[in-house]
Amino acid sequence: MDNLEILQAQQTVYRKYSVPSKAIKPCVNYILARNPKSKIFTPNDHVYLIATELRRIGEEKQKATITLKAWNNGNSQALRLNELNGIIDHAYSKNYTYGCNRLIVREQCPDKENCTYCKGLYPRKRRRNESDFYKHSWQRILTPSQICLYHGLIEIEKIQKLIPGELIIATLPAREIP
Repeated sequence: MDNLEILQAQQTVYRKYSVPSKAIKPCVNYILARNPKSKIFTPNDHVYLIATELRRIGEEKQKATITLKAWNNGNSQALRLNELNGIIDHAYSKNYTYGCNRLIVREQCPDKENCTYCKGLYPRKRRRNESDFYKHSWQRILTPSQICLYHGLIEIEKIQKLIPGELIIATLPAREIP
């Protein structure tokens, strides 16, 4: 997505919901503007993400409820009103914010390479290496199978270009039915 499309999405969100879209993370702005379909996440996940972001930027719960009701009405998979209110209540009862390392956020990020939240606010962690393992004497604490798992996870992080400690999702291959 180029800068023009990102700016258009910001303007759409501001006109449609009267939300200060420049304060919102681009991924949440994208969800509000485009209402994208996801193979992994449900509308409940998107509502919770939007609600926590609105709480983060200081929107009152009543304003967030109005915004999310309007967003939900334009959603092909609209949630029931009591379900929507329950998610908003939960989001406003906790002091939680989604970080850019969460899959739900990364999936909707329109510009991962240039996003100030991904790059500036969440600096990349240094990759661990073999010397760190021995420097901290983990080989004395862990069992042989745990050591093997540790090294395997590091290799998976390298192959998938993940941040150290980031969530790794593993799927089982489809079984062939005889």
